[in-house]
Amino acid sequence: MNLDIKDLPEELGASAAISWEHILDRAGGELANQLMAAVSGVAAHQLARVLACSPFVAGLCRRKPDLLLALLTSGVLQRSLDAKEFRAGLREALQDEGAEPDSVLRIYRQRHMLRIVWRDFCRLADT
Repeated sequence: MNLDIKDLPEELGASAAISWEHILDRAGGELANQLMAAVSGVAAHQLARVLACSPFVAGLCRRKPDLLLALLTSGVLQRSLDAKEFRAGLREALQDEGAEPDSVLRIYRQRHMLRIVWRDFCRLADT
């Protein structure tokens, strides 16, 4: 396990560790290896905090480990997005070949809810 739980209270650390194991189990194989490689340093500490404190994020990451990997590797968890960048990302997703608007909007919302909760719990964003 490469999750950094040492700064969390024992019960929260255990909860984060269990959630992380569930995410890796669900990811399986190569995706699990990519996730473990992406979680190091600051991300390992931040992920532990978010998994421990947000059942929503833990459940979403367990259901969609590929979404977690995409966010970890994109850098958007560590920086703010302005409105223009946010809208451009949605516009691009909607223009993909065969994109179904309902599905695109649901996935886009999940991506940004995870990003917002992460940034809030890790104190990376102003309220």
